[in-house]
Amino acid sequence: MQTALSIQSHSLLHILAAPFQAVADFADSLSRATAAADYMEDYSTLSDDDLAAQGLTREDVKNTVFKILG
Repeated sequence: MQTALSIQSHSLLHILAAPFQAVADFADSLSRATAAADYMEDYSTLSDDDLAAQGLTREDVKNTVFKILG
């Protein structure tokens, strides 16, 4: 059984960690968005024939971008 002090200290640690977790979550989102933009930029300049030569379609590129964004 948890004591009131252990519950309070757990809550305090959670509260103190929240801003750091928010920054980490933001950095992760920014990293994924940058990767998706880079991927899209690389493949958006290719013609449909160039994509087909790599075994890709525009739909494949779009789906990969959405997977990167998670």
